[in-house]
Amino acid sequence: MNTQKVYEQEHYTEGSYRALQNAISQAEKVVLNPNTQDEVMEMTTVLQRAIDGLERIIRPEPDPEVDTSELSKLIEHAKIYEQENYTEGSYAALQNAISQAEKIVRNPKTQEEVGEAIVLLQKTINGLEKIAESDPEAEVDTGELSKLINHAKTYEKDKYTETSYGALQQAISHAEAVVQTANTQNEVTEAITHLQKAINGLEKIAEPEPDTKVDTGELSKLISHAKTYEKDKYTETSYGALQQAISHAEAVVQNASTQDEVTEATSLLQKAIAGLEEVTKPAPEPEVDTGELSKLIEHAKTYEKDKYTEASFGALQQAINHAEAVVQNVSTQSEVTEAITLLQKAMVGLERVTDPKPDPEHEMNTTELSKLIEHAKTYEQETYTETSYAHLQQAISQAEAVVQNAKTQDEVTDAVTQLQQAIVGLEKIVEPTPNSEVDMTELEKLIAKAKAYPKENYTAASYGVLQKAVSQAETVVEKASTQEEVIEAINLLQEAIEGLERVPDTKPDPAPVTPEVDTTELEKLIAQAKTYGKEDYTDTSYAVLQKAIRQAETVLEDEKTEETIAEATIQLRKAIAGLGKIEISKPDPTPVPEVDTTELEKLIVQAKKYNKETYTAGSYTALQKAISQAEAVLENAETAEEVRTSITQLQKAIEGLDLNDSESELAEKQPTQLPGPLYDYEVDGENDKSTHTGQLPNTATQNYNWFILGLLLVSVGSLILIRRRKA
Repeated sequence: MNTQKVYEQEHYTEGSYRALQNAISQAEKVVLNPNTQDEVMEMTTVLQRAIDGLERIIRPEPDPEVDTSELSKLIEHAKIYEQENYTEGSYAALQNAISQAEKIVRNPKTQEEVGEAIVLLQKTINGLEKIAESDPEAEVDTGELSKLINHAKTYEKDKYTETSYGALQQAISHAEAVVQTANTQNEVTEAITHLQKAINGLEKIAEPEPDTKVDTGELSKLISHAKTYEKDKYTETSYGALQQAISHAEAVVQNASTQDEVTEATSLLQKAIAGLEEVTKPAPEPEVDTGELSKLIEHAKTYEKDKYTEASFGALQQAINHAEAVVQNVSTQSEVTEAITLLQKAMVGLERVTDPKPDPEHEMNTTELSKLIEHAKTYEQETYTETSYAHLQQAISQAEAVVQNAKTQDEVTDAVTQLQQAIVGLEKIVEPTPNSEVDMTELEKLIAKAKAYPKENYTAASYGVLQKAVSQAETVVEKASTQEEVIEAINLLQEAIEGLERVPDTKPDPAPVTPEVDTTELEKLIAQAKTYGKEDYTDTSYAVLQKAIRQAETVLEDEKTEETIAEATIQLRKAIAGLGKIEISKPDPTPVPEVDTTELEKLIVQAKKYNKETYTAGSYTALQKAISQAEAVLENAETAEEVRTSITQLQKAIEGLDLNDSESELAEKQPTQLPGPLYDYEVDGENDKSTHTGQLPNTATQNYNWFILGLLLVSVGSLILIRRRKA
């Protein structure tokens, strides 16, 4: 426990350090009077959370002294430029830049501000525009260049990079040569520009910031604490992560150059400690209870073979043999339950041998029913659900009444069946499985916040609602078994806070000291939420999750408050809890689409209306064969293509009908009224589309055509003979 007290108060915020002290006090009580191992583990978790929740006080580092020496030199240099040599606008800009630079030298705030003033002043110097000389033969003026050379020589070598300082020296040498040998003013101007660029191009050597004393005391203490955790109590992965964090922390203690490195190593080591996962020792297998199965086996053996059909009694014997094997070799309770179910089903499935000539005056045999009643009474109420046990008791009462008053054997048999079904229908009470650890952190914070509201500032009713919500929330902290209970308590308490009604003319609530908002939990939850794969969940629930993730990320980016972080955390938890798993069902091995056979059915009906005596034997036989094939397709068709093919074949058989001789003569006399059924349907095939509306198949077309042709020839011949006689 002493290892937890290595944290020193002056390094942490008051609230987080007080929470740690409370956790230490509670932990010490548990150490002095532990009740169960679970209580110890729970207290360990609470203490670790308090350690993780420590918020370090961030102390601003003192600003380093601002260096204005370079700016001062540049101001002096800028003042050497004479007004009469430059345009009015460019010289005025220079004077303005000098004035601003002098203000900064008098009252410098930051080094960046000084740097900006240097750049601005240098730009205005570079931007000076010379007044054009009217006389090209005038004497060359090197005064300004000489002044610039003297200014350039004031820069000290050890403050600038070797390359940029070397370039300046070259520019100085060139400028000095120009002063000695210049023939034109342009050469001087060019040398001034070149030297100015060299001055502007000077690159300062970055001076290392003075090292402040790095405090590794806390990290060293935490390393010592981390080494107290024993390897055999934790998973290999989590313990390995702790060892890596310890090694890294030890390296930082030896080599840290900044306090930030130490802080980061401390945080990593705390996370590794918090991430330790205890080796879960498998719970001892509960002793398998075969008492109920043994009783059922004994009862099943009371059924007499000669009273039941061979098949049903054989099934019962198989179930008894299986149940006895389970009793001998059982390994799990589920095997016992399954054996009980199978044996009960076999008993219910017993079929009595029917007496062909029942004797109405024969005494009723209620022995079996009585035995079943005794067996049914062995089931204990506390083991089964209230409804199923009540149903069993009702069946027992009815069976006992039948034993006393039965008039026929059928009544007895029905009572046996009903009682067996009631036994089979018993539902065991399912013991709830213990939930995984419930996170109370957020609720505890909200309770603390709620208690800070002063009673006198709010109406009695709204404050009473708040106190009730606080009380309920504290009960949840003590007894909650699921995270859903915690979330519900958070929502209720938040609503009570939002529902507070202020009493008029009261002093405002004292502004709470708002420490830096802890977003660690929300960040972890976002990372967890992003691990859920879209393909595993329903579109709706996954979309809700993605929306909650986006909202949570927006909260992290915007101005954060404890309330917005808490709300985002709640909503994201709800979205995760609301994810709906996709039920993956095995598809039918050979899904067969429904085939429409209506058209084929109609055509078969129509085809059967053709009379055998009207058509030739060959064509009518072909039609009957096509009808048989079509009916077979109706029974077994799996695709629409088969149906279309059958329609086409049947249609061809109908169109292939040939009238016999007597019907052919009749057709020649009455070509438009041929015997046969009227029909109206349409057949669609890939290469065959025929529409029939009340007309017979064209079976006598050729005979009819020859008859018409003969009439025409006779008519033409008669006309020729008549004309010749007149001529």
